[in-house]
Amino acid sequence: FLKTGGMIADVEHAHRLERSYIFKGCLQGLGLGALCFVSIYVYPDPFAELAAMSLTLATLVTVVARNYGSPRMVRIFSVTFIGPMAVALLLRQDAPSVVL
Repeated sequence: FLKTGGMIADVEHAHRLERSYIFKGCLQGLGLGALCFVSIYVYPDPFAELAAMSLTLATLVTVVARNYGSPRMVRIFSVTFIGPMAVALLLRQDAPSVVL
């Protein structure tokens, strides 16, 4: 976008920018989701769990602003942020985690 002087030349250029935006957002979401999964299930440590969940839930605040740019990104972020965290809590199989 910045290479073209901040101008979107045509529809194809806009589609390429959106695909790049979606792909990079997926990587970001999966990275944070994986961080939560690892800190909750693979290497359980109370501080690491709290830090990873706090970071991920704090990042969910940015999803509200992204709703105006791409509604599809909101769905992707919701799944990639919350999905791995929910799976890790279910795999722990203790009552408080399953209730969460």
